[in-house]
Amino acid sequence: GSRVFRSRSLSPAGFNATAVFDFEFKGHTYPPPRRAGGASWTTGREGMQRLVDADRLIPVGQSLDYVYYHDDFPLTEIANIWAETRGAVDKLYSVQTDTSIIERCILMTTDPGDLVFDPTCVRKGTRVLAPLNPPVNGGTPPYPPPVNGGTPPYPPPVNGGTPLCDPPDI
Repeated sequence: GSRVFRSRSLSPAGFNATAVFDFEFKGHTYPPPRRAGGASWTTGREGMQRLVDADRLIPVGQSLDYVYYHDDFPLTEIANIWAETRGAVDKLYSVQTDTSIIERCILMTTDPGDLVFDPTCVRKGTRVLAPLNPPVNGGTPPYPPPVNGGTPPYPPPVNGGTPLCDPPDI
């Protein structure tokens, strides 16, 4: 009979120096999947051979994917996973968090109008709730219009868009 499955990439989360090789499968040679850190497989040659022996590989485009059957683990944990978030791109630091995650954390833990203090100044004064293009020379900030004549949904930037602290760019 048939079984429900999905294909999953055999590309590791980071570069795997022990798994850089071309792999032959059903008469075709496949290079390792390419990611930002380089091209490598999730597992080594022995692991790839075990996947062949278990009939768990499927060609997808110019690469190989893992065959993940629904009944391998039919349970799914209900959690608060933020699937649409990702790691920071163009990192300056190895542990840098993407701005979208910081934005969400601030939005979950503050109310409109709250002053957010960033003692590390890592995000240049935590301008994550300020406009993406702050006004120049104290001009009018491009905030959304106030609701029912109230105040803007977040405080205006300090000194017309200049953060309280501004570490030098690296």
